[in-house]
Amino acid sequence: RYHFEEAREQETSGPAGSPSREEYVERQRRLLGLPANKTVVSNFNQMYKVNPETFKLWADIVREEETSLFWQILEGPQGERISRRYELHASAHRIAAEKLFWTYKTEIVEFIRRCGLSDIVLDTFPVNAHTVAMDVLWMGTPLLSRPGMLFASRVASSILSSLGQTQLIARNEEDFVEVGKRLIAGQRGRELRRTLRADLERSRWTSSLYNTRLGVRKLEVACSLMWELYCA
Repeated sequence: RYHFEEAREQETSGPAGSPSREEYVERQRRLLGLPANKTVVSNFNQMYKVNPETFKLWADIVREEETSLFWQILEGPQGERISRRYELHASAHRIAAEKLFWTYKTEIVEFIRRCGLSDIVLDTFPVNAHTVAMDVLWMGTPLLSRPGMLFASRVASSILSSLGQTQLIARNEEDFVEVGKRLIAGQRGRELRRTLRADLERSRWTSSLYNTRLGVRKLEVACSLMWELYCA
């Protein structure tokens, strides 16, 4: 229910990229303390999924874009200690502390709303976003991911494929950085993100990915087929 409510609230502010939508996003960002006129790059995955190799790729993407800001969610009583470790890693990769922004984990309705406030979300590897990928894409925010060989490394890519957003699936580390830079680079990046967001927002009402009843029917058919094969 809350997914639908937050999506409808977002849509009533105007189409993706419209002045009224931009005003809505800026107003919601100010409530969180996010600086105005920034390209907000985020990761909302659980902290255990973030490793030094992944953080380096994120740093390579945001370093050269002056207007970029990286937003990360912290969890639990260790949040402050973890944020200091992030700052050390950021400094090692020539990322100014001013480019980092922290918020703590919140209740689900507020979290869904926040998923729509980022300009782009960068995925983790080798353990991708799973439920968070669904939440972020439902709210129309582009998610850049790259697949691996394991199940946990292919979930986000599978979701993006279901939505027809294969341009957001990187082939390798170099491609991940290249696509990420393109998505946040100046006016061209804004236009690309606007197009992606409009496509994603249309998909949430049309894609079979979000059609729970259809998914249940397909699962029932698959289970029946497996049983028939077993009994044959």
